[in-house]
Amino acid sequence: MKNLALAVGTFSLFSLALANPVRAFGIDFTDGWTSFGDVQLSADGTTKMSTNAIMEDDFDFGNDSDFNFSGNAAGDSFELESVLGLSGGALNPDSANFIEATEGSGLTKELTFAQDTLLSFDWTFLSNDSTLTDAGFNFDDYAFLSVNGETTTLASTNSSISQLISSDTPYNRQVSGTYERLFAAGTYQIGLGVLDVGDFNDSSAFLLDNAEIEQHTVPEPSSLLGLLVLGTVGGLTAHRRKQN
Repeated sequence: MKNLALAVGTFSLFSLALANPVRAFGIDFTDGWTSFGDVQLSADGTTKMSTNAIMEDDFDFGNDSDFNFSGNAAGDSFELESVLGLSGGALNPDSANFIEATEGSGLTKELTFAQDTLLSFDWTFLSNDSTLTDAGFNFDDYAFLSVNGETTTLASTNSSISQLISSDTPYNRQVSGTYERLFAAGTYQIGLGVLDVGDFNDSSAFLLDNAEIEQHTVPEPSSLLGLLVLGTVGGLTAHRRKQN
């Protein structure tokens, strides 16, 4: 029974050391993030951006003020690629078949993680653009995330990954989701953006909410060994006191 108590005490300390403490921080998009085009930056883990260039892009749906968030016009897709550190043409969905990005907005920042870090956010993609079936051409506007020059499409007008439904915003249709990725310790150039594809009409937008990073701290092996020794010594001392 005494040996069991000693083992339990040692195991409890060792289990405590193995616990993986998590620290979460909301992302302040006003702190060091570089924006391009129509981007509304906030400090509370939210941001909004659109492809609206303030040129009556959405005359069938309403005024530009209904679809533009910052009062700044969306810009050329090649300029956006440069701001995000992407190669020329990287944002074109299918250049070989002349399906190319025309204009858009985005933001970027270099983030350094000292330990494993989870990046997460909720997102909504909104669009006034036509479906491929209706338009007869692939106006496949899309929202994306880029990491060190590689892009991931989160949602698009026609893609099967994003079944758009009617929106209760000024925009015509929308789809929502959540993004999560665990990054190993290191430095990453993170970019977020939304693009108009195939034409300059009918805006699309990308909204982010609850954006945060969670730092996952794992104790060093030497710390684990020290706690294990401490637990063992403490247990033996208590055991000897009881014998005396």
